Amino acid sequence: MKTAKIISAVIFILVLAVSCAPAAEPPGSVQSNSASLPVSDEALETPAGEPLVLEGGTSWRVIRPEVCSETVLAAAASLDAHLFNRLEVHLTNKNDLAAPSEKEILVGLTNRPESAQVYETLKNKEYAVCLVNGKIVVIGFDDEGTKAAAKWFNETFVDRAARPEEGQKANLFVDLSVEKRQTYR
Repeated sequence: MKTAKIISAVIFILVLAVSCAPAAEPPGSVQSNSASLPVSDEALETPAGEPLVLEGGTSWRVIRPEVCSETVLAAAASLDAHLFNRLEVHLTNKNDLAAPSEKEILVGLTNRPESAQVYETLKNKEYAVCLVNGKIVVIGFDDEGTKAAAKWFNETFVDRAARPEEGQKANLFVDLSVEKRQTYR
């Protein structure tokens, strides 16, 4: 009985991934999750219509696989370290055995369905950073891809964020209205 439920869940995820898979794009391209939007350094709106904001004292947390390589551990830790160094915001860093919540940054192939959905669309030497069901997914085809995805997230959003003025809460606007999908070496 338990095996049948697991098989049904896997088939559901595969069907969902295939039905949501984007059309093939050349390496290094950017694929849109919604209507054609301009890409700029300014915060745009997510398809849901609101910028995704990580605030100081936030309930956002970094989730990584329970069993993973040092490379994936370092990628997950780098998100928290960059946020703390730049904005003095500390996110809880947990493995995927933690109960799911709405505000998660999923790093690597976690047990969350959002990670599996994106992972199924990746090719060798490719990574993606995107928003799925309100969760940020930072994932590569392999561990080096996950490391490259985390680096891109840090460089694109965290390192460019304005430092808060004294006594103010830090805000990080994350524009994932356009999915980032790229190959790495």
